[in-house]
Amino acid sequence: MGAFVTQTEQVSHAITPRMIDCLRQTKPWVRFLSILGFIGVVFMLVAGLVMIAVGAVGARFAREFGGGVGAALLGLLYILMAVLYVFPSVFLFRYASAIARMTLGHPAEAMETALAAQKSFWKFVGVLMMVMLGLYAVILVVVIAVAVVGALAR
Repeated sequence: MGAFVTQTEQVSHAITPRMIDCLRQTKPWVRFLSILGFIGVVFMLVAGLVMIAVGAVGARFAREFGGGVGAALLGLLYILMAVLYVFPSVFLFRYASAIARMTLGHPAEAMETALAAQKSFWKFVGVLMMVMLGLYAVILVVVIAVAVVGALAR
């Protein structure tokens, strides 16, 4: 077994000053990345709304060309992505806040909160990555199928 601790083994509850210092040093970077995430979400929401507005105007003036349906759909995609990006930003912000509380007292409670937020962040990112890889696989299959059908049609 070695480095792994089972549920039946005793776990030390000591949080050392070195542990707190290492986490304290990551706090500014985690906070910075979470704030960048929130800023990115705002930009994505604005871009999505602008694309939807452009799509609505385009649909009004160019019905024979399909209007601005593509822009509107892309705008909706940006809004969906913005909603998805909120979650990792919130998890990182909670993680940084728990690290800050750790230095002010009650390190065990704050450590648990920090690790729970970090776990949630990585779980969300992992699930999102699996979904994205699945979408990439589907898109790849569709593109190959369309290329083959297009080549056979000639």
